[in-house]
Amino acid sequence: MTHATTNLDPNTEFVNKYGDYIADRIKEMFNIIKIEGSSRRKQ
Repeated sequence: MTHATTNLDPNTEFVNKYGDYIADRIKEMFNIIKIEGSSRRKQ
């Protein structure tokens, strides 16, 4: 099992940065889980 994290939005920022082909492969290969709310980084 492989996990990946990113701050990029897979529907817009991935396409702009890597192009349609890579964005489509990312959406096909990974489950996209959007986490919203306050930062979870330690202060």
